Amino acid sequence: MRLFTLLVCCVFLAGYPLPELPAQSTALNNPDNCALGRQAAREDLRAGQLGYYFMGHPSPRSGHYARLFREKYGVATKGGGCLISQEFECYNELMRAAICQKFGSDAFERIGQQLDSLYALDLGDREASFIGGDSALYHYLYCQMDQELLATELTRTPYVVVLVTIGSDGSLAESQVVREGNGAENDLRYSQAAQRVLSTMPKWQPKIINGQALSSQWNIPIFFRQSAYNRHCLCTDG
Repeated sequence: MRLFTLLVCCVFLAGYPLPELPAQSTALNNPDNCALGRQAAREDLRAGQLGYYFMGHPSPRSGHYARLFREKYGVATKGGGCLISQEFECYNELMRAAICQKFGSDAFERIGQQLDSLYALDLGDREASFIGGDSALYHYLYCQMDQELLATELTRTPYVVVLVTIGSDGSLAESQVVREGNGAENDLRYSQAAQRVLSTMPKWQPKIINGQALSSQWNIPIFFRQSAYNRHCLCTDG
């Protein structure tokens, strides 16, 4: 389990607001959905409008791609995320042909190349991240814990979940314990220890959207487990 996780598979990331999905898209495998998608695409094309469903796992990179596509070609973002249906695919099929006819057969590839160039220069959109990555965050958190609070039995590991706000400068702006369990809810030492460790946490790399640093929030679970301390601070598995 990752120490901190933002579950976004079927929701849209903050910073990439997309329209609500059409109500008729609930039956994803209905054969009539393809006809609905093509009909919607033809209506948009007759109205002189280009649109596209950017489907797949939402991420800062996919959101940046959609924004570049919209800015360069004037293509409306119709929706997206993990929800994939015949309706969306059939809509995109007609729209892709129209977009390539208007802007060239490599229209999609050019946006991808532009995005690659931006990320190569560290100018791409990104979520906030702890400097050094997950392993560095694990190391910091566990090596700063009060060892007397660490449990040896995996079945009863006290834990707290802390909601942290990472400011636009990468510093910890705010933290709040939002959940406690396995005994931590009855012992203030655990929440206090978690708050103490996080209060001295080094700066993160802040969230970047369209070249602008933004604040963001993360839920950080902290498990008071001896084996985790051994693994991350002593390089042993015991």
